[in-house]
Amino acid sequence: IGLAVDDIKGVQEQAVLKRQAMLVDLALDVEKAMPRRIRKNFAVTPRESFLPNSSRGFFWFLHSHLINPQEMREALDIGKSPMQVLEGQNEDLVKKMSDMRTRVRELQEQQENMQNILRAVAKKLDVEINYDVVEED
Repeated sequence: IGLAVDDIKGVQEQAVLKRQAMLVDLALDVEKAMPRRIRKNFAVTPRESFLPNSSRGFFWFLHSHLINPQEMREALDIGKSPMQVLEGQNEDLVKKMSDMRTRVRELQEQQENMQNILRAVAKKLDVEINYDVVEED
């Protein structure tokens, strides 16, 4: 059974390679069927050549070694130290805590307002409110 699985994988790989070869042949046939002036527009020509051993002059040397501001920022960008990362996380936590305290105070005020409204409604309807009720489970 293991040998048959390997054979199937090999056949599938060969089929993929044949399919790619057929696609390349099709692309080349389509290119050959095009008129020469259209093919000329699609021709890939090297636009810039690099000659490492040739001397281009002093000004080229100066110009080729200039660094733009973005590259300079990337080169000088040093990652934060672990202590700086912890300080940043600590600042975030302190801010979240203060926001939560503010939110809790707002909720307490809303609850007190709702209790006052409930008391006023109960007083208006002559209903007695018992706060000492304990729920039993």
